[in-house]
Amino acid sequence: MNSTTDFIGAVTITRVGELSAGNLLTLQPNARQTDTTPPVAMRLYRVIAKHQPITHSKLLRLTHRYVNAARLRPTLQTLIDRNIVGQETSSQSSGRIAPVYTVLAPLHPPENPVPDSSTLDTQALTDEELAQQNEHPIIKGNIWIYKRVAVKENHIGYVSHQEMVLHVKAYVLALNRYLTELSDRVDALEKADHFIQSPKFARPAIPKHVRLCVYERDRGKCVECDRSSDLEFDHIIPVSKGGSNTLSNVQLLCKHCNHKKGNAIA
Repeated sequence: MNSTTDFIGAVTITRVGELSAGNLLTLQPNARQTDTTPPVAMRLYRVIAKHQPITHSKLLRLTHRYVNAARLRPTLQTLIDRNIVGQETSSQSSGRIAPVYTVLAPLHPPENPVPDSSTLDTQALTDEELAQQNEHPIIKGNIWIYKRVAVKENHIGYVSHQEMVLHVKAYVLALNRYLTELSDRVDALEKADHFIQSPKFARPAIPKHVRLCVYERDRGKCVECDRSSDLEFDHIIPVSKGGSNTLSNVQLLCKHCNHKKGNAIA
């Protein structure tokens, strides 16, 4: 999420900075430089140029690993509308008519200069701008700011201001959700590591990687009562009855629920 995220269509949103201490807008070096070609468009162009003339089905097959169909179609249409890619029809052996694509004009990749790490672009925001960016994206030059995150957009073809606002909002909100989930996951793993290394844990036979995975999977809570203290690793099928130390046979129970379960099969 820190790098580039391609949205549906020929729009790219890139995180380039944030509001730092003192409410200064701090951007990475060269953040204000304007790129013109979103990565999805460049990938499609290169595949078409290499395999032209190329049918639509073959284009889908060669690009499905890194461009899903929802992103491919509008980006491809934009390239066609700009007369960068040509579209014709061809009769297949089955008798069906299928579109065939060829390159009509060059599509230059965005320049990627070596960043000058010795300088950062900083700019103070007014009190009014600080209040506004918490509610909706604002733009300063070619930089969008929303909820203290600074992003830059690149696009091919016409994109309305309102549509770009939605793209920026979607990116920043998804980024914040991802960082929140990542923080929770790291916190759970740190607690799990502390719990596993605790002297009171008395089942060294369960591999550490299994215990970590179980703790993360069960979110650090008893699977029966959601308690997050006095936890123990329990074998769903007890070892005495042939149970193994595999991920599918180990769960988190609190001391009370584990004692209640006893040697029964869960």
